[in-house]
Amino acid sequence: MVDAAGLGLGRPRLWPLGLVSFLLRGGFVLYLLPIVAVPSTVGVATWVGPTAITPAGPSERFVELAVIAAMAALLWFVVGGLVAAAAEAALIRQTIEADEGEARTDAGARSVGSTPEGPIDLRLSLRVFVARLVAALPFIVVLGWGIGRIASAGYAELTHPIDTATPLPVRVLADVPGVLLAVLATWLLAETVGGIAARRIVILRNATPGAMAGAVFQIARHPLATLGTIVVTVGGALALMIPGLISSAVAWDRLGEAFAAELGPAPIVALSFLFVAIWVSGLALAGAAASWRSAAWTLEVCRFANRSR
Repeated sequence: MVDAAGLGLGRPRLWPLGLVSFLLRGGFVLYLLPIVAVPSTVGVATWVGPTAITPAGPSERFVELAVIAAMAALLWFVVGGLVAAAAEAALIRQTIEADEGEARTDAGARSVGSTPEGPIDLRLSLRVFVARLVAALPFIVVLGWGIGRIASAGYAELTHPIDTATPLPVRVLADVPGVLLAVLATWLLAETVGGIAARRIVILRNATPGAMAGAVFQIARHPLATLGTIVVTVGGALALMIPGLISSAVAWDRLGEAFAAELGPAPIVALSFLFVAIWVSGLALAGAAASWRSAAWTLEVCRFANRSR
């Protein structure tokens, strides 16, 4: 973990790669939450249309919106997934290069791996993407199961609300804690298996099936080390990211209050600069956290590979 902190947090040039990979895999949602108001039930119904579902079935507008949303999600999933895979492969390689350079200048020089050769092309990105996708299949299944439970809880809250002072999303999620735990557990498992498999593809040049099998074998062989890496890196990433998210949300609210109160250009400009500075700093911390997590898993894969020789 100390080595990973030095490699991930101590080299800002790696942060953009970590940030790109993190944002394209869904992290962008976290950084939109402070500045995007969650629509209310009435707002969603108004936008979709009061006659979206009729006795004859879905309306044409509802079908059009559903098709557009599905196409946009598929485009983001495929194109974003491939770009994120390429960024992850580049981050893994640069981490290995940085570690080798540090080892050469270290009195207790260590060897954790050799720099992979060859370009980061579409083929390599596709292999990493497929490994991530296969690892995420259990998570997708559990998420699909959980969405049904969440929808049922949402319907119950809409038809028989008990605490209307609490926002609807919070009430719905509070009604299904077991679903949240199942989704979280399978997400962490998918991230772990997919991350290890991606590093075995990039560093050890494993084929995709071999990389997946090797990832499962590594987790089974060293469960405590794997669990420790998950806990420390996820906890550390949250510690780096949460203050920035909270600060940006507060700054955005203050900026909105300044507009509403018509305080004049000077306070509004100052608050705008403050919000942008906080938000960009939060993104930088997210990139640092992603680089640190990536370095930790990269060194862990190299350590396991060296011990297995």
